[in-house]
Amino acid sequence: MVIIANVRADNLKPLAGGVTGSDALITPVVTYSYEEEGKLKIDTYTRDNEQHDVIDVPEDAYDDNELLFLLRTIPFEVGYTANFTNVIATAAKEHIATVTVVGEEELQVPSGNFDAYKVEFIMAGSKVYFWYAKNKPHYLLKLDSSASVILLKDKEELEGEIEGIKE
Repeated sequence: MVIIANVRADNLKPLAGGVTGSDALITPVVTYSYEEEGKLKIDTYTRDNEQHDVIDVPEDAYDDNELLFLLRTIPFEVGYTANFTNVIATAAKEHIATVTVVGEEELQVPSGNFDAYKVEFIMAGSKVYFWYAKNKPHYLLKLDSSASVILLKDKEELEGEIEGIKE
């Protein structure tokens, strides 16, 4: 399965997105309509039917599929906090999200040791923690959702996988 999020280069506002792949039971195609200010058009195609929705989205909305990259752009200062609307377009839902830089840590992951910022993300009563490298471009090092933990792999192993995808 591949998740796609297309965003504007100037402000990272979402343009379109979706989920593709032969394993996907649902193949949503999402288009943010800026001709109609504040509208999100969602076309969802499944093996059995199709569904079309339009929902209102506020100006502070960002797409959930771009979250991991969006957080790399925040001001990394302990105590920084911000709220925004996180849109889960494939479910036609939106939630107020709060992101806070809660600390600095030394972090060990399979790819090495890093100085990192710990970021707390709260949405719909759930907390997720992200660790981003202090050095630019602030790579995501770790994600802990309490249900699962994701760690940055070894660089050579990761490069080998990327090359395999390109071929």
